[in-house]
Amino acid sequence: MGKASLGILFVLLATGVARAGDETVVKGDVGAKLDRAVQATTRGGFWGTVLVAKGGEVLLAKGYGNADYATVPNTSTSLYEIASISKMFTASRS
Repeated sequence: MGKASLGILFVLLATGVARAGDETVVKGDVGAKLDRAVQATTRGGFWGTVLVAKGGEVLLAKGYGNADYATVPNTSTSLYEIASISKMFTASRS
């Protein structure tokens, strides 16, 4: 994965809000490869939601891990309190 791809993936993981209806979306070969890549690179330790779209088409919208320590699973529509996490992205654009 190139630096640009990792940066985009990081932004998607950090923001954590994915809305693609109430369902998990793993579309086609690309979606399946992305899903496997997330699972392989995080070794099952990632708790969050990933949304990847290209040309307005959702390729992957899936929750991984749990939403809390009470074992409520993350979904493609899980919401997160991101507080000030977006400040670092805003600051880097200055």
